[in-house]
Amino acid sequence: MRIENILLKTFVDLSWFIGVIVIIGLILGFLRNKSMKNYQQKFGRKAIYVTGIVGVPIHELSHLVMAKVFGHRIKEVKFFQANNCDGNLGYVNHSYNPKNIYHQVGNFFIGIAPIICGSLLIILLLKIFVPASLESTNDLLSFNGLFIFLKNIFSLSNFKRPEFYLFLYIVFSICSHISLSKADIKGAFIGVIFIFLILFIFNIINFNLLSYLNMVKYNLLLTNVLIISVIFSSINLLISFILKKI
Repeated sequence: MRIENILLKTFVDLSWFIGVIVIIGLILGFLRNKSMKNYQQKFGRKAIYVTGIVGVPIHELSHLVMAKVFGHRIKEVKFFQANNCDGNLGYVNHSYNPKNIYHQVGNFFIGIAPIICGSLLIILLLKIFVPASLESTNDLLSFNGLFIFLKNIFSLSNFKRPEFYLFLYIVFSICSHISLSKADIKGAFIGVIFIFLILFIFNIINFNLLSYLNMVKYNLLLTNVLIISVIFSSINLLISFILKKI
């Protein structure tokens, strides 16, 4: 296979591997930024603290857990800090060996950790508070499946349960801080470069790594998981818009 064909295949493989995360990550970032802008215009700059006291620690904990998984050394962690002069509500400072490929690949997963871990946590909360909602997740990509999913969550019986409001608060707090910062994106990009190089090497030796990893099943599962976060982020945006107009 000619080198340009190998490069093209590698770009396609990379897009297949991280495309869902990148696209939905951008959507989540847009929804989050619009929501927080509406809340702050209505209630002031400190409105971010209402969701931040829960959402920011979960965001940073996601980075911390993934950094541990990929063997990075943790220097300092701030799960939540109010009234910080640069507006940074939390951070995880970590270091790694630049010669270690596993560490380098880990940069990507550490960077996107809030999206993945936040989405998985929402599913866990659904299982705890609204278990019936998960019955339709296999068909979540269809309109009918989406309708059933929302119907199971926002049924009248759920609004009669006090714990349901706790569920909504935690979920909306996660969604308000699930998007990636510039530092997250920068770190993830470093990991993308090394993922590309790994895929390129496997393509040179003509080994289909993505088929071996069963990426079709992985992408479908990942899409369903992330769509749940998009749904709640969209609802959060709608609520912020309504409150802004009141």
